[in-house]
Amino acid sequence: MLLATTYEIKIPKDSIAGIETAGILGAPYVSIDTTQASGAPIENYGYLKSKPSANTMSLRDQLKAADVLLRLVDQAIKEREKEVPKDSSPPAHPSSR
Repeated sequence: MLLATTYEIKIPKDSIAGIETAGILGAPYVSIDTTQASGAPIENYGYLKSKPSANTMSLRDQLKAADVLLRLVDQAIKEREKEVPKDSSPPAHPSSR
């Protein structure tokens, strides 16, 4: 990856690069971790070490998980509806006895 800016960026050469994803279905991007870096700035056309990318769930697996979650929510809503009395009239006021 070539990084070109209109200003100077001093990225330590011992920084670690990795591929991340913006959200569940977001676009991939390169993340540069400088939190543990303390070396001299990387030179032009230099290379950074990379970290292994995290195994992400496939879109198919994500959709299956979402389907299971939606079924559980639907089931919880149906159970909740069974608990709510069907009579929607307001409760009698104590002074009306």
